[in-house]
This record gives sequence, C-alpha cells and structure tokens, in this order.
Amino acid sequence: MKRIVSILCALTVLVTVFSHPAEAATGMQGYAAYRNGVTTQGLGNITWHAAIMDKASSEDIYPVIHARGDGYNVQYGHWYEFMAGLPDYPYSNNNFIGYYRPKQVMSNTQRDQVTAKARSLAADFVAYTVVELMDYPVDNNPSGKTTVAVNDISAMRCDGLVEYCYEFNNLRIFGSDSYWDISRWGVNYKNQHKGTSITPKKQAEDYMYTVSMQP
Repeated sequence: MKRIVSILCALTVLVTVFSHPAEAATGMQGYAAYRNGVTTQGLGNITWHAAIMDKASSEDIYPVIHARGDGYNVQYGHWYEFMAGLPDYPYSNNNFIGYYRPKQVMSNTQRDQVTAKARSLAADFVAYTVVELMDYPVDNNPSGKTTVAVNDISAMRCDGLVEYCYEFNNLRIFGSDSYWDISRWGVNYKNQHKGTSITPKKQAEDYMYTVSMQP
C-alpha cells in the first residue's frame, strides 16, 4: 500500500510540473544590454547598440535578442556578434557599457514577460529601421486597436525593441506622462518616439537603472 501511495504521489508531482510550467528569470535575463561603437549615417548621435538578454549570461549560446541592423531582422544573437556588429564581426574594439533595467524594480515574472515579448519579435522576423524607434501603420486602424501587437510592427530600431518589450509590460522607460507607452496605438505615442528624440545611449543613461557593468 505504501508503495502504491508513493507512486501516486510521484505521478501527482509530475502532472503538476508539466501542467504548470514555470520559468523564473535568472542572471541578466530580461535586462537590457548596451555597448558602444555604433556609426549611423545621417543620425550620428546614435552611438550605442542595445539588446534584451534572453539568457542569464553573456557566456550562454545566443544570449541576446536585438534589432541587429544592416538589413537584418530582429533575431537572436551570439554575444560576440552583439559586441562587434556588422561588418566587423567577429573582431571589434567596442566596449560593453552595462546591463540596465527600468527605474521601476522588476519582479522575476516581469523579467520573464519582457523576455517572452522579445522572443515573439524574433519569431515574427520584424524588420529593422534606423529613422525611428518603431514603425507601424498608425493611420490605418479600421478595427480601432489601442495596443500595437507584434504582428502590427513593420520595423524597429534596437532601442525601440528595448522600449517596446518593457513598456508593453507597463514598465516605463522614456516619454511624457501622457504618451510614454510606445506599445499604445496612436499618432501622439508614435511621434513621442520618432527620430532621435531618444537614442540607445540616452535611453540607458537618462531613463534606466544600472544593474551591472560587467559583461
């Protein structure tokens, strides 16, 4: 009888685990990573590159998700690729700037949600743009959407990816009290994040909190 009870208990645990999978963020997962060394034609004050950490450490395989640039879509990236960028990969003299988070303290659940949103952008192969943080058909909204979904986005910049992943999850980064949320549909929200009103460097230094300076 005891053996039967033990087997039943073990089966109950297994059913519980597989029915309610949970992922608790570890290490740097869900935080933003920044490095310098960017040169952007026509927008010379964009000098940093940003990514969302998908894994706990820079030593993991493909630890970042970023809007890579050079015509590439949002995708997973190897650490050396993130640090070097194209066409310099795998050699670069760029410097790691640090890991950052919103000024609001994040729970592990929120970090998981941010990571999940970055993964959905990579899965949708969102294209890259340099002229603004995020582009979508703001004037074409026959269904009256109030939230910009991943499949609404036609293109985004690296700092736009960071902003969207956080602000979609109600973690404020940049913008006025009325129009800070880049994931809200509307001309005023979109215009708040146009051009170089915000850049990766300004985003991190002025609107975020430093988690660690070690890669």
